[in-house]
Amino acid sequence: MSAISDTLVLGRRDLTDQAAFEGLDHIPVAAEEPAACNVLAVGGDIVASGTYRSHRMLERLGFRVHPVDLSEFLLADGGATCLALIASGTPQRSRSNASAGGLGADAGQAS
Repeated sequence: MSAISDTLVLGRRDLTDQAAFEGLDHIPVAAEEPAACNVLAVGGDIVASGTYRSHRMLERLGFRVHPVDLSEFLLADGGATCLALIASGTPQRSRSNASAGGLGADAGQAS
């Protein structure tokens, strides 16, 4: 199952019918397409491992689905969300990194 937005989830009906997801909209994924559940939503863009019926529903809702060949990761039960690194906050430039000539958060910007 994957969160598409604050109010929308993509997943199998047996998972999304639980009380924890009450009040959320959901797009059902067929049992024979389990890999369709594993997508990475970034704003209006969806990174997906292939093209599935449920992804067409996302497109009808205005999302842009980008199918990517993740077949090798799927073999290890991985997918788009497994390959993501979520960062938040304000990047800080380390003094030791800057003095060593390393790249900081503002590398390439004029002082």
